[in-house]
Amino acid sequence: MIPEVGMGATKQVGSDSYAYTIIDVVNDRKIVVQADHQHCTSGNQHNSEVQEWECKANPNGAIEVVTLRKNGRWVPLGQDKNSSGFGIGFRKPHYDPHF
Repeated sequence: MIPEVGMGATKQVGSDSYAYTIIDVVNDRKIVVQADHQHCTSGNQHNSEVQEWECKANPNGAIEVVTLRKNGRWVPLGQDKNSSGFGIGFRKPHYDPHF
């Protein structure tokens, strides 16, 4: 998928995931993302596997530079290619209630 400004992204951290928005496409292998506001709208994020989320752009959200690695993964700049990465083109936050 070719990243575009405004497109969603999802950061995977262990068994949790967080919504981001692409705010800059530097080139075909480097993008800048910003953390979204995310709010669980159904279920209970602390003890439910079934969760629905509302995500909105957050102009004050944390910013990360992300690069496409040779293994095909989008990973934050400065981290190992096998570190927690980003899915591009969707926002799918999730809180694992088992931790």
